[in-house]
This record gives sequence, C-alpha cells and structure tokens, in this order.
Amino acid sequence: MTSVFLYEDFKDFLRDEFERRILKNSKYSLRAFARDLDVSLSRLSEVFAKSEGISMTSASKIATRLKMSEAEKEYFQQMILAHHGRNKAIKKKALAKVRGSTAAAW
Repeated sequence: MTSVFLYEDFKDFLRDEFERRILKNSKYSLRAFARDLDVSLSRLSEVFAKSEGISMTSASKIATRLKMSEAEKEYFQQMILAHHGRNKAIKKKALAKVRGSTAAAW
C-alpha cells in the first residue's frame, strides 16, 4: 500500500491503490476493489465519478481493510472531512490538519 500521508485527497489515494492492484493483477476490477474494501460497487463508483464523500463509518471500515495504522486511519478520515465535512469550520480544521502535517506528526 502506498503511504496515505502522501495525499491530500482521499479519492486520489483510493484511485492509486486501485491502480496499484491492477498492476499486480491485470484482471483486478472495480468490483473486486469494492469487495476488498467492503463497500458497495455503486457507492465506490459514485465516489470515483462524482464529488461524493464517504461516511466516517465507511472510512473506518476501509482503513481497517487496508490495514492502516491508527495514525494513517486518522489522517484518512481527516482527508475525507476536509472535502466533505458537514460545515465550513469542520472542513477548514480538517484541511489545516492535512496540509500542516507530516507522517511523523501522526
């Protein structure tokens, strides 16, 4: 798995992880990725195709399935909040955490 700390957008991270898996197995599909993340195929397609977010429950589940450390999981959730938080204050605070941090800080 590529380090989540290299990303500011959770979608870029998920896309890169998906592409990494395709490189390992050319027959790997979006359906298989959705299965591996324990997310519905339609939801994952919406996330990739549109500006749809992921709930914190789904983010936690995905982080577990990708075997992220607690620090990586927290960072992943902050990336999601930075783009899809419920209000501007939450988004701003999460974005500041993502942009102002390094892997060592987590």
